[in-house]
Amino acid sequence: MVLEYLKLFVTFAKIGMFTIGGGYAIATLLIWQFGLSPIYIVLAGILGGLVYTLWLKEKIMNKEI
Repeated sequence: MVLEYLKLFVTFAKIGMFTIGGGYAIATLLIWQFGLSPIYIVLAGILGGLVYTLWLKEKIMNKEI
């Protein structure tokens, strides 16, 4: 159990050390580290933007901004 947490920590430490470039850098590292298909990264970005847009629209409609 502890070994699994250590592996997870090391993986995220490696990603954290080399993501100075922002989103494009982290997307490349996630694809490389976890073997993700690039389409998943694109879909996650689109979904994130959609969620943020809907949240912002609700704030504007309620005149909270």
